[in-house]
Amino acid sequence: TFSGGTDAAPAFEEALNLIQEEDFKKADILFISDFVMSEIEKDLEEAIQSAQNNKTSFHSLTIGKNSNQNILDVFDNHWIYNPNDLGSLVRNIRVI
Repeated sequence: TFSGGTDAAPAFEEALNLIQEEDFKKADILFISDFVMSEIEKDLEEAIQSAQNNKTSFHSLTIGKNSNQNILDVFDNHWIYNPNDLGSLVRNIRVI
């Protein structure tokens, strides 16, 4: 948006639509962002939870350190890429 922040709803909606198709039914979703964005609408959060109940995992990779932590609660896994500390990202990925 012009006032700052990302409108994540279209990306989530497109991902949720794609996993309905046969070729993507078993796919996981990786969302890469700085996560400087407003809250996710309740109906979209419920759709994400429904997909998670059907074995779709949602992963996030934050670029930077100023993310909206409330948004990250919808993800199964979350990694942070801080350009000043690449080692922490590598250690966190190895945990999985």
